[in-house]
Amino acid sequence: MKKLLVLLAALLVLTGCGASKGGDDKTIVIGGTPFPHGDILEQLREPLKEQGFELTVKKFDDYKIPNTEVESGGLDANYFQHIPYLKNFNKDNGTHLVDVLKVHYEPIGIYAGKKSSLADVAKGDTVLVPDDATNLPRALKVLEEIGWIELGDNRDTATVKDIVKFNQEITIKEVQSDGIAPLINDAEYVVLNGNYAITAKVVDRVLQTETISPETIADIVNVVAVKEGNEDSPKTKAIIKAFEDQRVKDYIDAQFAPAVTSVLK
Repeated sequence: MKKLLVLLAALLVLTGCGASKGGDDKTIVIGGTPFPHGDILEQLREPLKEQGFELTVKKFDDYKIPNTEVESGGLDANYFQHIPYLKNFNKDNGTHLVDVLKVHYEPIGIYAGKKSSLADVAKGDTVLVPDDATNLPRALKVLEEIGWIELGDNRDTATVKDIVKFNQEITIKEVQSDGIAPLINDAEYVVLNGNYAITAKVVDRVLQTETISPETIADIVNVVAVKEGNEDSPKTKAIIKAFEDQRVKDYIDAQFAPAVTSVLK
């Protein structure tokens, strides 16, 4: 009799675990950085609900945790990074993450500071640009595109020293990328990454964004990542379908363009 009771108790525990797991299977947990990724993730709630899933969004100010959490199973997916970062993270940390959907990229643009029009540029105007090796060449190419400077042949790796001609007698000052937006009212113009423009709420001050080649977009596009082996799971398929919902695409365009450019089909 005791053996029978023990067996029944074990079956009840297993049944309870199965029911709990089944409930978890209807909850999708996605991580991302707050802006714009976290806001965009919130727009998946209704499209996922229509597919029978509940959404939990976890927001991080850290770039490492969202990846380690996907690797460990704490997150079903994340959305905050581009492919080169993802590949380097896998290499450096022994993780097994793969991208399953390309969502958006964040163009660099020139934004109004003390002056509100490109046509108002004058001798001695200061232009703040990001100082890092990735974004500085992009910033200089924006200044070349609007005709203020001319660069040599090595545009993709250009520094200020590679400016061969100033068509406008501007002063270019290099500043750490995340330190430019707070100084927007201290210079005539600033060159900002889209994410910093969104965070600083100065998207409406953009004057012109960069023209980007397909090759560059492939490097900077932000993706949804999952753990290898989960590419075709029901949850991953539901996430992709939710992102491709027209309501989500319309939200990205309405709230964040031109600082964010969607590549969703």
